[in-house]
Amino acid sequence: MITAKDIFRSARGVVFVKLFSQVSSFLATLIIVRFISKEDFGLASMAFIVMGLIDSLIDFGFLASIIQRKEIKEGELSTCFWALVFFSLIVIVITFFSAPIIKWVFNDDRVVELIHILILTFFIIPIQILSKGILTRAYKINFISKAEFIGALFRVIGSIYLAIKGYGVWCLIYGFMLDKFIVAIVLSIQTKWYPAWHFSLDQLKPFLSFGVNITFSRIIYLFVSKIDSIIIGRVLGAEILGLYAVAIQFVNVLTQLIITTANKVLFPVFSKYQSSDKLLNIVYRSCALISFVALPSLVGLSILAEDLIYLAFGESWQESGYYLQMLAISGCFQVMSYALPQVFNSINNTRVNVRLNIISLVFYSLGLSISSVLWGIDGVLLTLIGLTILRFLLVLSLAVKIIKLDVKKYLKADIEVVVVVALMALFLNYLMVYMQGIESIYRIIILTISGVMIYISCGFILFKTKTIKLMNSILNR
Repeated sequence: MITAKDIFRSARGVVFVKLFSQVSSFLATLIIVRFISKEDFGLASMAFIVMGLIDSLIDFGFLASIIQRKEIKEGELSTCFWALVFFSLIVIVITFFSAPIIKWVFNDDRVVELIHILILTFFIIPIQILSKGILTRAYKINFISKAEFIGALFRVIGSIYLAIKGYGVWCLIYGFMLDKFIVAIVLSIQTKWYPAWHFSLDQLKPFLSFGVNITFSRIIYLFVSKIDSIIIGRVLGAEILGLYAVAIQFVNVLTQLIITTANKVLFPVFSKYQSSDKLLNIVYRSCALISFVALPSLVGLSILAEDLIYLAFGESWQESGYYLQMLAISGCFQVMSYALPQVFNSINNTRVNVRLNIISLVFYSLGLSISSVLWGIDGVLLTLIGLTILRFLLVLSLAVKIIKLDVKKYLKADIEVVVVVALMALFLNYLMVYMQGIESIYRIIILTISGVMIYISCGFILFKTKTIKLMNSILNR
């Protein structure tokens, strides 16, 4: 029986590892940018966009399918493994010969060379997926977190070492590959699972039927989340994309933390209670907890954006400060809408997410393409905020129809948090007026401490009961 303590213990493990990964990656970036150019950083971002898209395809939804099933046999696991081996080889071959398309998309042939090396990591995908599925079904998510912690540690150390040695853009590529191989090896050792020489097409069909929709939805969503970088790289160039990529790293420390936790912790829980009357209460509490943590963090990040960029990267990267301000605002609506699509997947209603992501991709592609040509990076950032808000409203309306979400209950917690965050933001902006002559580092420290104190104090004064419940959830009492 999975208890609330199990959920939050696993959540803490996932949050810690993801936070370490994001923070260490960010700190590594502070060092690496002193040894590579903005253009190199932009090229690596292009390559990782392609890898993310292919990584979603090569999974074919098998991981989610393995986790979602109520029961699974040993023969079914082996069948999934050999199917993944076959799919991986096909994807590697297709990617290798897709060089002209990749070159056309990014208008730069240098990214092709990077991708031809990166696709070597796809050979270890089958064992990694099966190991993660087995451990997640046993709710041993902390073991996965430990493996990813080790991988992130090796990635940071390796990338910094290679950057200092003058490897340029390759320090980021080799660091990424080292991370993938380390995680796969550690997970394989942990599960001690090895495939049998067994394959059954009849056993494969249920996994494919569930996985195809999951995969298609995930690929489209990844396009939605990366279409801004793709358009910026193609229309505005590698240097602007490099500045944008630096800004988005700050936001990703928070948004990816929430998204990863939702994927690894909430989806298994939603799947377990998919037929239970408790599902909606779990959804309300999960969404409230996400808003309680994410909204003040992202609004605070937007307020401190220019000081953070200046302190971390210097005056030459100062333009990224404005990008960061806008991306943090967009991130608020992004994290608020993420948990609900996980509920749709958990009740085996994957087609809804496919349609949702197709609609989003069409509007994001058109909106960002037009705005980038007409108004440059400013137009892209403003359009991104507007489209993220529209997507949030669309997800909310779908949840009302599909899981009978009570909008009043759902928004009540969010509105309470928004009120407190607004008060915090007003106070911090007022305080900044009197701190213009202070050095950036001291301004950041003072404003951060003040923001935390104001947020918690206002929460207790205005919504004491709700604040205590949410803080107890975080502390796992």
